[in-house]
Amino acid sequence: MSLGFVSEFIRRLRPRGDGLGAASAATASPTSETGVMDERLISLRCAEAREEERRRIAVDLHDGPIQQLANLILRLDMAQKVIPADAMEARTEMASLHQLAKSTLHDMRRFMFELRPSSLEEFSLLPVLRQYVQDYRAQYHIPVGLHLSDSDWSLGRDIEVNLFRIIQEALTNVRKHANASQVDATLSRQGPVVKATIRDNGQGFDVITTRTRAQHEKRLGLASMEDRARALNGTLQIESRDGHTEVCITVPLVAQKTTADHG
Repeated sequence: MSLGFVSEFIRRLRPRGDGLGAASAATASPTSETGVMDERLISLRCAEAREEERRRIAVDLHDGPIQQLANLILRLDMAQKVIPADAMEARTEMASLHQLAKSTLHDMRRFMFELRPSSLEEFSLLPVLRQYVQDYRAQYHIPVGLHLSDSDWSLGRDIEVNLFRIIQEALTNVRKHANASQVDATLSRQGPVVKATIRDNGQGFDVITTRTRAQHEKRLGLASMEDRARALNGTLQIESRDGHTEVCITVPLVAQKTTADHG
């Protein structure tokens, strides 16, 4: 299974219409309870398929190209030592190759970090999120404030995995597009509802245009966030203007038990 296959599979399963945003998701939902349940289960299975593909690619990267690049760098180190001191052109070219290999290895490790920063199968949401934000700051030099309420965070695997991936995608969008100097991620639980908010002070964007483009160009990022929110019977709201963008995910916990019971 490839990411292209997963993307196309999700696109075909997504309901007709714009299928985007909290309001449109609500209006596009089937009228019957069975239809709503089927749609959510489909979205959940799509999310599970993406998660399995992430795990597989991360393992393949680690066991294949990353190991090979690390070995290449070691061999380049050894080669540099045996080049004669007066062969300046060869030494310069070897140093350039060595730097290129190190840079590529760094990029590959960053890709693996994004695919599988930590295993939610082994740890709960909060420690994984704390570690991810810490690594994100170190990798990208973007200040991120993480604010967590004192609550019972035993939410169940489906909620924790999908909620984490939505937050991760929001932070990835900040890194790629926002040019922000400050980001704040807040996770709170109020009774039967979990709410995650990611705010940044970067350059804003036109939400409607971006959503339409994402649908037409079959981009997986934003569509994935909305599919994951739908799978949890939650809502995803985005507000943006110059100097302020806010992504808010709200997930009802009571409904999750109902879904699990039917599954």
